[in-house]
Amino acid sequence: MHRSRDCIEPDTGADGYPQKTPIGTGGAAIVSTSGHRETKRPKEVAALRSLRNLVLLVLAGAFLLGVWSVHHPQAVKPQAPSGPAFRTAAVSEAHGGRLTARLIGIQTSRQEGFDRVEFTFDRAPPSWRVGYASAIRDAAGRRLALRGRALLAVSFQPAVAHRVGGDSSFGPRSRTPAYDALQQVTLASDLEGRVQFGLGLDTRTGFRVLEASTPSRIIVDVRAPSRPRAAGAVATTQPYPTHPRYP
Repeated sequence: MHRSRDCIEPDTGADGYPQKTPIGTGGAAIVSTSGHRETKRPKEVAALRSLRNLVLLVLAGAFLLGVWSVHHPQAVKPQAPSGPAFRTAAVSEAHGGRLTARLIGIQTSRQEGFDRVEFTFDRAPPSWRVGYASAIRDAAGRRLALRGRALLAVSFQPAVAHRVGGDSSFGPRSRTPAYDALQQVTLASDLEGRVQFGLGLDTRTGFRVLEASTPSRIIVDVRAPSRPRAAGAVATTQPYPTHPRYP
């Protein structure tokens, strides 16, 4: 008996039984751990492709954001200047129980935007008061003439500004730096544990007071009018740490 060409015999395996051929479903054929061929359904393949595309998109976005941040750094907000604000009202600081401090030096300097007077003591700073006055008087009550149109009174207590015998312990009793704001610094009185100075200023302006250590100092800064800086000029800087005192 002859077989028709349209009749197809199933493949037989080693055991003589016919093997099943997987019918195409549009999926990819795989081999399971049991040795049988399986197929992935189209929905699973599409889901894996979508997940892969999402991961690639996130990575690309992170890379572009990093590149943009390098070329466009975030603007830094300006910091407010440190220390107390300049003001015209009188300020003071009391240090009870301290021994009498001797004034051993006075230094003046021009800073950026203000003029400075430093009073240096041989021990911890005494109590102090700084404020504007209509007149500066000596120990006998006589009115002193100072350069400038405004007078700033600076007093320390308990303190002395002389050595045994009466000589000055800090140098010249008066000096005239003639800065834009600070015109003159003069010792007004040194009597009974109280020392007072007069600062002659060009005009009434804001000031601030700071305390400093190593060496022990009381610093008075007087705001100066803006001035153009000469080419190559460098403002005098303060190498010692300062500790602002607020009223």
